[in-house]
Amino acid sequence: RDCRRPWLKTRFCDAREGAALGWAEALTRLTDGAPSQEVFDALAPHFDEKGISDLSMGIAVINAWNRRGGGLLPPLP
Repeated sequence: RDCRRPWLKTRFCDAREGAALGWAEALTRLTDGAPSQEVFDALAPHFDEKGISDLSMGIAVINAWNRRGGGLLPPLP
């Protein structure tokens, strides 16, 4: 399921944010296969190589936190 679709249709999400959300979803849902070239290419108008690298690292770190937290099954308040 593409979680970013509703955001893309609002005035609160611009093309740069849409590309970043698409990349985040593609890197998060690797069970669907490697991210498509189309999703990667959508980043180019908005991010340089370092920006794509920084964005990818941020996504990876957040995904690691989520997986670690989910795996440890912390008690909820």
